[in-house]
Amino acid sequence: MIQSGDGHATLFGRRLAVHLMVQPAVARAFMADRMAAEQAARIAGVLALWRDLDAPAVTAQDMGNGIALAQFYLSEAVRMADAATVSQEIDRAEALRHWLLASWPHSEVMARDVVRLGPNPLRESPKARAALGILERHGWLAPLDHGTVVRGAARAEVWRIVKGGGDVV
Repeated sequence: MIQSGDGHATLFGRRLAVHLMVQPAVARAFMADRMAAEQAARIAGVLALWRDLDAPAVTAQDMGNGIALAQFYLSEAVRMADAATVSQEIDRAEALRHWLLASWPHSEVMARDVVRLGPNPLRESPKARAALGILERHGWLAPLDHGTVVRGAARAEVWRIVKGGGDVV
């Protein structure tokens, strides 16, 4: 069992009991996050009481299981947050797609149109070209041949907007 004085550390002004058999590298990384350590201790307490409602203390096994469960919950939270995050490039491409379909009056678009008149996050050529490339790869834009005449002039780089769409960006 872990008792006061059996191996303790002070973290953020709090005295924490740490089992001496825990691998130091794992313990250091885990204990660096105060909230994770507190959550692991709470889980260990619940596990101890689940095992024995009259338990006088949290055992090392309960604490190890509490740490394992807390680490699992934290890794799941990170995984779910990462899965829900849309990259800025995809977000900008989706904003451009929406703008082209809802607001752009022409059937063709050039990078300079996007830079001058498109959504604010795309007012720089590299960002506009990246978004146009994503839309092209997903079938929302079709590249036209070099020298195609659009709005009275031959253009080096121009796309036709595919209104029916391709894959969802």
